[in-house]
Amino acid sequence: MIDYKKYIIITALVSICLACDQDWQCGNTQPYQQCKKNINILMGLDVDSESGRVVFIALYSEDKFKRLLSIPIIGGPIKYEYSLFGESSYSRIDHLYRYLSYSKQLYQFSNEIRFFSLNAYLPNTGSIGFTRNFRDPFEMEFDEQSQKTYFTDYTSVRKVNYIPVYSDTLYENSQILYRDGNYCDIALLGENLYILSSNIIYKGSVYGDQLVKVLEEDENLFFPYLKVTATHFIYMIDTDIVAVPLNGFLSQKRVILSNIFNPIAITAYGGYIYFIEGNVIKRKLYIHDGPIEVLYDGNKPNGDCLCAEGFSSINCQECNNSTHYSYFVDGKPQCVPLLSNGLPSQCINDSQCNSPHGYCYGYQDRMTCICKYGATGYKCQ
Repeated sequence: MIDYKKYIIITALVSICLACDQDWQCGNTQPYQQCKKNINILMGLDVDSESGRVVFIALYSEDKFKRLLSIPIIGGPIKYEYSLFGESSYSRIDHLYRYLSYSKQLYQFSNEIRFFSLNAYLPNTGSIGFTRNFRDPFEMEFDEQSQKTYFTDYTSVRKVNYIPVYSDTLYENSQILYRDGNYCDIALLGENLYILSSNIIYKGSVYGDQLVKVLEEDENLFFPYLKVTATHFIYMIDTDIVAVPLNGFLSQKRVILSNIFNPIAITAYGGYIYFIEGNVIKRKLYIHDGPIEVLYDGNKPNGDCLCAEGFSSINCQECNNSTHYSYFVDGKPQCVPLLSNGLPSQCINDSQCNSPHGYCYGYQDRMTCICKYGATGYKCQ
């Protein structure tokens, strides 16, 4: 007789995973419930303050697509949010930039071979919307409650009255708050806007009030990294992450972390610094001395029970066929978004692309359906 109580518990925990060594340990709907092993955690993480979870991007060794994952801020099992589609041979996801707590909007950096681009990812279509290609410093701060975005392009600090998701119209619609400076990074705290310029932190406002110097270091801050919390300035000197009380003095500066070579792997929330180091997610108090806590160890020998790529629900068998397309690759199911023309965004052969009207095009592991020359419309017909 089936122990239904035990079955419900097992299936409910697949999206918030169990540790495992084999697929059969993850539930009774293989191959949709899988034991995923050998995780590679990408640089960049953020905190979803609404759900109380640390959000990050990672790739498991047997997966084709990277995943957006999360863990509790105090540590615990991984939750599978969704898979990230839309990569190509010339554009690969490099790291997470921001994850907005209310809208759940993800911003990511992609490596475009010659440069990086900042993208807003659209999970419903598996595509990107807002895209900013750049080579100079470019940083953004979001105020979701008032629906405003603040950004610096190195020479100026600007504001727009919306959150950019689908297209880049920042310059056409922006108001210049501060100009003619070497602005490397910005941080928003209430109505105060803090700006890092070389070795100086200035305090301004979302209204463009006159800048006031609030902190000056003895040397240039080589890595443009600035976080401002309710209690501290947090920034980087050489390879050290340091904290200075917001209403204190430079003499009160304290080193929180040393030998940090990639500041994009760090964020601050609730009195803690959250960071990625050696494929491990950790946190450390910055308001006073405390031990480093391991929240998730990506080097652990066992795996995580998760749904197959693109699938959801407690039994991992949900794939909305009105917006997605499911198929098997090497015995493993995949659920991928449909393009606007009704064809799959990912494919492995021409038959999936309504051949002879469309065909599967691309390189190696990144192939998509496109119409043959002269064909247009729904499914290229």
